[in-house]
Amino acid sequence: MKIGKLTLILILGIVFFISCNSDDDLTENQNELNSFIYENYWEDAKKIYQNEVANNINHFNYNLEYLDSLEIFKISKNIQSVYELTIPEQDSIFNQYQIHANIGYIFTKLTFKVEDNQTIGSTETMNLISPSSDENELFNFYNNNQFVFTNPDPIATNWVDVEFNENKNLTYLKNQLLNISFIPNVEIGSFSSGYSSKMKFERFENHNITTFRMGWGDCWSGCITKRYWKFKTTEDSAEFIESYYGNEF
Repeated sequence: MKIGKLTLILILGIVFFISCNSDDDLTENQNELNSFIYENYWEDAKKIYQNEVANNINHFNYNLEYLDSLEIFKISKNIQSVYELTIPEQDSIFNQYQIHANIGYIFTKLTFKVEDNQTIGSTETMNLISPSSDENELFNFYNNNQFVFTNPDPIATNWVDVEFNENKNLTYLKNQLLNISFIPNVEIGSFSSGYSSKMKFERFENHNITTFRMGWGDCWSGCITKRYWKFKTTEDSAEFIESYYGNEF
């Protein structure tokens, strides 16, 4: 029984995805993180970092191929500084409301468009994204950046979803895909709304601002009521600034 080229790619991608157990998330500084923060907020710090890279073309790591574990560690330390405060606001954030980043994007997935032609169908799409030889541009990309097709059989569409090893910088991968002649458009992940809790991290010269948000009432539409807790933070200290109701983010 013959196995189709796309099916073979899908199988190989799944095997790679399951077998890959990278230590990229573990830094030499991990012992400086409280176990609660590492276990519950490392992923939040990673999402915050990926979001700031994706939304700032001038970010110092915009073109970096892999995620910068040290920068993720630094953001985690800022969150930990708030966690180590002994004030009622700390209890509200980490215990009562258990606020998390909830950026909304899936930073392991890309959706790309094959050919800028509205008449292209599923057969033509599959022919383009199914690498036939090492001369195919997408094959060369795939060979260096393995991914899994998450919708291997698009119906009357020229948009394709793929999922990567999560330790790659998706902004870098997006720009690499845009260099392929038959891929005119690439989007990062899928955006989902409806989160009641969110976090925001802002960098300044000598400190950062870490803000936690909790919302109530119709949060699928953005939450009717939103409360914020804002802190001036560094990797070693945190100062509570204010708590207020508003519509900041």
